[in-house]
Amino acid sequence: MATLASLALAFAGSSDPLNASLAIAAACTLAPNLDAAHHQQHFDLAGGISVDSWLWSTPSSGANLLAPEGAKITVATANLRKANLVALHNGFPSLFQLNDQAAAQGVQVAINGDLFDTDMGFPAGAVIENSQVIYGTSQMSKVFGLAQIPITAKSGYRTTGTIKLGPKTINITGVNQPAPGPDSAVIYNSSFAGAIVPRGAETVLVYKGKIKKIYVAGSDVAVKLGTVLQLRGRYASSLSKLKVGMLTKLTLPARPKTQQDFVSDALLIRGTVKVSGSTFRIDSVNSRNPSQNRATLYDDSYGGRPPAGLATIVLDANNRVAAVYDNGASVTVWPTQHVLQIHGTDHRGTLQVDVGDQASVDLAYASFGHNSLVFASGRGLNIMKDSLINYACATHPPGYRPRTAIGWNKDGQIWLITSSLGLSIEDFGTRRGGSTVDQMAEFLQQLGATDAVSLDGGGSTEFDMTTGQSGHYQRLDVPEDAWRRELAVGWGLSSR
Repeated sequence: MATLASLALAFAGSSDPLNASLAIAAACTLAPNLDAAHHQQHFDLAGGISVDSWLWSTPSSGANLLAPEGAKITVATANLRKANLVALHNGFPSLFQLNDQAAAQGVQVAINGDLFDTDMGFPAGAVIENSQVIYGTSQMSKVFGLAQIPITAKSGYRTTGTIKLGPKTINITGVNQPAPGPDSAVIYNSSFAGAIVPRGAETVLVYKGKIKKIYVAGSDVAVKLGTVLQLRGRYASSLSKLKVGMLTKLTLPARPKTQQDFVSDALLIRGTVKVSGSTFRIDSVNSRNPSQNRATLYDDSYGGRPPAGLATIVLDANNRVAAVYDNGASVTVWPTQHVLQIHGTDHRGTLQVDVGDQASVDLAYASFGHNSLVFASGRGLNIMKDSLINYACATHPPGYRPRTAIGWNKDGQIWLITSSLGLSIEDFGTRRGGSTVDQMAEFLQQLGATDAVSLDGGGSTEFDMTTGQSGHYQRLDVPEDAWRRELAVGWGLSSR
């Protein structure tokens, strides 16, 4: 068998990323199928959230494809039509038990999130909540989250509505979507960006309010011929009662201006505080490692006294200057206050700032993807993009161990997934059982994801689910008596 190195060299000059990816994949240990034989648990929760698990335990078939000791794969999935993605945190610095934070923020399922400082409780990447930066260092942050995406006449989007075809009424799930979900009923019209619409399992062509043609096996129809309905999955059913010439009626709400979608991105903190003719440049928020060239802004999400800068300004709830320290000071950040710790040459500007002066605060970020982020938190690797798995066995962590990842598709479906041993043993969750990071991408691809990122793993991997009793959660990745690591950030799904 060819080695990974020789395979990589053989395709080093290839311009086809798919061929190159497949060549590397051949040298990886591929994931087994998430099949019925290994399916262990299923739960249906509020908000259309479902949870499933699969278990491979030695010496059962397929266990050799995962960790030698076996593996448990646990997955929660939901759609933005019925569920919300929630960033879990409890201020900075702060560590929490995942089940406690899940109860505090009212989510149905929760997983661990980004890498973090286990001693101090600061996450590695930035955190955005309700479109506001609440944490970030002066370094670039790789993030995953929700973004508010503009919708134009040619953009595909999720929607609700109905189409009546003779005696049959079908609920519509989308309009002009270039990548619809596996369970969908999508309308395509003359605004669709392409000439030929994505093929469904069943297709109906409508022209001037009547059924013009029915394709019981589906067809990739041109929109110039009329309005096209493409049915997939549970929306596809027998069209035998429909006939050409039957009247139709399409009822859709107005096209939205924006919709929320999942994104993998990177960002830098950017902002200013302007007061008394001086401008102080911000490049970090609530960070224990303040910038040495600009300023760090602290609010009451920060617990305790932040490190002193070369100069310090305290702002009250109305952004009026409450205190000025020309030589810097470590002061407590009280509720409703902002504390600006200034480094670099900007600190000289405090010499003309006095108590009572009015300041303006503009806190923002520069998104590499030009996204307007609503919720975001740090991520690891991009392990899949546009259905292409980022196979890199030589550079990804190669070993079998507990891992956590998130996958999604362009129809608003999301998957939270963990791999673990499934047993409670005294290794602090860090070494035994689980999968490789490449296998996590393969599992997510089997489930229907087109994009995916990895999160923290090892002893941080955890999957909790509500029992339906207020504030009570059960752990699914390993038994309840297993060791838990306190976390700085996590992700949850809740019903709308």
